[in-house]
Amino acid sequence: MREQMRQHRDRSSAGRFDLKHGSGGIVDIEFMVQYLVLVYAARWPEVIIPRSTIDLLEALASTGEIDVTLASTLRETYRNYLGLEQHLKLQEKPPLVENPCLDRSRQRIVQAWEQVFRNL
Repeated sequence: MREQMRQHRDRSSAGRFDLKHGSGGIVDIEFMVQYLVLVYAARWPEVIIPRSTIDLLEALASTGEIDVTLASTLRETYRNYLGLEQHLKLQEKPPLVENPCLDRSRQRIVQAWEQVFRNL
């Protein structure tokens, strides 16, 4: 499902990364968090109470079901991406950034994706 969304919305190119829809971007983080909430909500009903992605990550980490390092990586990168996206919006620019500036962040999210969905 995520791959189909990316095919239709990702505006990344050889030199630019779509913060929102690109591989390792905002939607990937949100998708992982929503998946984890669905997986653990029956066992840990408190994880469905928060509304923001950041608060959901904190709730998930507090259960011990997801690694604290994973939760921290996702939170830190998500905050960074949202800040960059907001900065670009204020300049009336699309959420596209030069690839090299976020290579490490993107790679961490791609690795997190593989970790979360490894056993499907």
